[in-house]
Amino acid sequence: MADLELSCGLPPGPDFADLAVLAEQLGYARVWIFDSAPLWEDPFVHLALAATRTARIGLATAVLIPSQRSVMTMAGIPGRSASVPMASVQCSGRKSAQLGERALSAADPRS
Repeated sequence: MADLELSCGLPPGPDFADLAVLAEQLGYARVWIFDSAPLWEDPFVHLALAATRTARIGLATAVLIPSQRSVMTMAGIPGRSASVPMASVQCSGRKSAQLGERALSAADPRS
């Protein structure tokens, strides 16, 4: 039987780092942080704090939407947000960022 990995998705907020620590203690493989620039705080600040308080668990963003951030924010690392370097230094290779732009509707010829 294949090994199963558990992940959890959490919103950015004051409890994120504490919940990441708990998820690591419970054996979760990864914590995903929600992202929507108009709705949530900067996810990378929370990821960086969680990275300083955990040792093993993977830290990831759910889908980042580049058009919701300034060009300067997104210019740091090719294919990654500029805020990622701070989190990357703390994560030692445990981070992952997923990028997306928009959902395609069934009426869209590109879907």
